[in-house]
Amino acid sequence: HFDPVAMSDSSAPKPAAWKSFARGSLAAMAGAAVSHPLDLLKVRLQVQSAGDAPLGMLGMTKHIIAADGPKGMYTGMSATLLRQFFYTGTRFGVYEGVRDRLHTEPGNVPVWVKAVAGVVGGGCGAVVGQPAELSLVRMQADSKLPPAERRNYKNVIDALRRIVGEEGATTLYRGCVPTVTRACIVTTCQLGAYDQCKELLMGVGIFKEGSALHFSASLLAGFIASVASNPIDVIKTRIMNQKPGPDGQLPYSGQVQCFSKTVSAEGFTALYKGFVPTFTRQAPYVITLMLTAEQLKKIL
Repeated sequence: HFDPVAMSDSSAPKPAAWKSFARGSLAAMAGAAVSHPLDLLKVRLQVQSAGDAPLGMLGMTKHIIAADGPKGMYTGMSATLLRQFFYTGTRFGVYEGVRDRLHTEPGNVPVWVKAVAGVVGGGCGAVVGQPAELSLVRMQADSKLPPAERRNYKNVIDALRRIVGEEGATTLYRGCVPTVTRACIVTTCQLGAYDQCKELLMGVGIFKEGSALHFSASLLAGFIASVASNPIDVIKTRIMNQKPGPDGQLPYSGQVQCFSKTVSAEGFTALYKGFVPTFTRQAPYVITLMLTAEQLKKIL
């Protein structure tokens, strides 16, 4: 079951794998529809370099609307929905399968089981969703490039077709290592923290089972996931968005070099660029994700 409290009871009936995938996919697409403008802001803030005039969240919003109109806040929406369908459907389906196989006794699921299931589920989801993830990052960051260098993808299908045709199919998996790293962290933090926060809030008598508890635990889980994932998210975004220089070489050969170059040129705080939109995106996303999934459990 999607609700981690229900998850913790291994004696509960286990849903069919396709139901876990469908519930995760549909709930994540609902969450993405709510949080997409904030995800766009996060990417634009993260690809700012040391030479850019620094813009905050409000300044970047004004810049995007001035350049592209209000619809500019939904640039890359088709890629977001495709990514969520494959990425989140897979990670939650795998999470439940791994969890149920590692813990077959009655009672609460140990934290280490949730962590292992989160890492495996996140990694599998990231690999499946990587092509859409790459397309999304490029579409969202495109207007930050000089007009002559913009890719101007029409939609996610056009992006995938052109990337394969112009750069080769292997380009679809550029930045896959930081994508998988981030997905493992986020999946573990979202589900593990959500579960633990629910238990804590109920244990101290603040909440009883219900929507208020789900909302509060989701908010806390979103914050924890944001803190844990923002540095690797910055690295992932920069690697995916890089273009060859005049010498034909890419600026970053991998996440270690990207990390060291970013910190040496811009300081450690550069790893938390876009943190405010990251959290303000994570919060409504996780809340919508969990509340929607709770409703979907009634029909799936």
